Amino acid sequence: MAPELKRVLFEVQDGVATVTINNPAQKNALDQDIQLGLQKIFTDLRDDEQAKVVVLTGAEDNFCAGGNLVKMQSIKSSVAGRDRMKRSQRLVQSINVLEKPVIAMVRGMAVGAGMSLALSADITIAAEDARLMCVFSKLGLVPDWGQLHMLPSRIGLARTKYLMMTGGEMSGAEAERLGLIAMAVPGERLEEEVYGLAQKMARGATRSYGLIKTALNSWPASFSSLLELEATMQGVAFLTEDHAEARQAFIEKRKPQFKGE
Repeated sequence: MAPELKRVLFEVQDGVATVTINNPAQKNALDQDIQLGLQKIFTDLRDDEQAKVVVLTGAEDNFCAGGNLVKMQSIKSSVAGRDRMKRSQRLVQSINVLEKPVIAMVRGMAVGAGMSLALSADITIAAEDARLMCVFSKLGLVPDWGQLHMLPSRIGLARTKYLMMTGGEMSGAEAERLGLIAMAVPGERLEEEVYGLAQKMARGATRSYGLIKTALNSWPASFSSLLELEATMQGVAFLTEDHAEARQAFIEKRKPQFKGE
C-alpha cells in the first residue's frame, strides 16, 4: 500500500463514503503523503457509483492540525513556495468539483489549513466544543487552501479581517452563530447527526445535489448569469430518472424511491 493511503482511511457503507485523516499522533496534521492520499480518493470518488455522499473527518480526537511547519523549512524561494501551494490547492479543488455532497465532521482542533479543509466541504458540522483556529498571521503567513474566499463570503469582510489579522479561534458553537458552518451539536451526538444526515441524503436525488453544487460554485455572479445557469441546470434535471420517479410518486401519492440517476 502506498504510504499516503496508510494514513488516509476510506470505506463505503450504504451509499455513504467515509474519508478519515489517520495521523492521530500529530493531531491529524497534513503532510505531502496525506494530501496526495486525500486528493486521490476525492478524484476517484467521481466515478465511484457506490458512494453517494462523502463524510470527511479525522481519526480519534481531532479533525486536522493543519500543515507540517517543519517541512516548510525546505522552501527556499517564492517560486518554490507558490508551486507548493498550487500542488496543495488541488485537494480542495478536487472536493469543490466533486458532484457529490461532502460533509465535514469536525471534533477537536481544525487549525490553519485544517480549518480550510473543514470549510471546503459542502456542509460542515462540528461539535460545539470543537476549535476552529485561523492561525496564519501568528506564523507570518497568509490564509490558504481557499480561506481567503470562504470566510468573507460567509461571514463578511469585517469579521474576516478581525479573525485573520488576530489569528483568532472560535468554538464550533461560535462558528455556527457566525454562519461559518452549517451546524454545531453536542460532541456526544456528532456522529449520530452527521451520519443521520448523510444516510438520508444518500437515499435522495443525488444527481440533483451535484447539479446544485455545480451551480452554486458560480456564486457570486450576476442575477442574469445565475438565471441562465439555472435554466441550463434545470434542463438537465428535468430529464433525470429521479425527477421522473418523483413525478410518478406524486401522481401515485407515495414516497419516491430515488436511485441517483
